[in-house]
Amino acid sequence: LLLPMFIAGCSSVEPPSETPTVTAPLVQVVASDSPPEKRVISSETVPQNNCGGSAAVSATIERSRSIAYTLEMGGEVTVDAGGSAGIPEIGEVQVGAEVAAEYGVSYGQKETLSRSVTVSAKEGTNILHSLRQIEYWETGEIIITRGDKTFRYPYSFRRDFGVELVRSENRGCPTSTPTLSAKQSPTPAAESTQA
Repeated sequence: LLLPMFIAGCSSVEPPSETPTVTAPLVQVVASDSPPEKRVISSETVPQNNCGGSAAVSATIERSRSIAYTLEMGGEVTVDAGGSAGIPEIGEVQVGAEVAAEYGVSYGQKETLSRSVTVSAKEGTNILHSLRQIEYWETGEIIITRGDKTFRYPYSFRRDFGVELVRSENRGCPTSTPTLSAKQSPTPAAESTQA
């Protein structure tokens, strides 16, 4: 009877080793109140000749573009196709999904958008319209916190596409050749001499 008690008294039970818990970084998105940033992606001219017209005319110009909801970050931090960014002193952090959720879309999702602009020309004008296609990028700040360390990075998020009328220029209509009156005589053509 004493032997089992002796063995039990000699055996020691080690407490379970505690593994350090690594908390996931907290990502906070602070969207800017300022208007979206505009990035010009192409320019074009559209002629609208209404020289012989007796009333103003208008036309709708429509353009389509496929855009992907993706993110750029400042501080030389790159974001991969899945929305993860390599943050110094922290490592890989998922930022794309959090920013996309701020705007109600899925990160990396592609969508074909169509936008239009109306151009017009008054009667007796020959207008050349200058258009540009632009992408709208929402801006703000990403705040990443882990423990007592906080990192702040500006971001730009591709959100929309548009077509803008930059300017309209009247190039003028061709004038008809004037007829000679009886009192006018044509100017003689210069004679060419060859040596």
